[in-house]
Amino acid sequence: MARRARVIETLSAALIDAYKEIAQDASVASFTYHTSWGGSELRRASAAEFAESIAKALEQSRRHDYERRMTTVGPHRDEPGFSIDGHETRTHGSQGEQRTMALAVRLAAHRAIAEAVGESPILLLDDVFSELDSDRASALARSLPPDTQTIITSARPEDIPISGSIWKVIGGTIE
Repeated sequence: MARRARVIETLSAALIDAYKEIAQDASVASFTYHTSWGGSELRRASAAEFAESIAKALEQSRRHDYERRMTTVGPHRDEPGFSIDGHETRTHGSQGEQRTMALAVRLAAHRAIAEAVGESPILLLDDVFSELDSDRASALARSLPPDTQTIITSARPEDIPISGSIWKVIGGTIE
């Protein structure tokens, strides 16, 4: 849980920039860790502090959990939360905002990994340009890291606003 909170914190800064690049507006994206047990205040806590807090929460919910025959608190019930300007993207975001958020998370993760390991991993984008309007597709293309091998799949190559090698799979054969 502590590691999950640290990863989310690391990705948060990169997500803000990636979302702005793709959305091309001043909206502020955020990435949070929502716990089922009220441990959100532990963002910078140690693993021991997480363990102590979850142990208390499990003890408090024990009777209720026993009656329901299920564990209602714990990391299996925790969720990452994505929001735009303070509004939960999952429930208040348009399809375009949700797609943009998903792509921003992908770019943020790529950037964080590249920074952590000192080299840029391969970036895989599966049929993402067909889901975007032309402005966001162009913005995404400009946001792709230039020093990275990027593999983009598409049923419609004309939807991809960048050039590169094109490989076709026809009848199980690569051309």
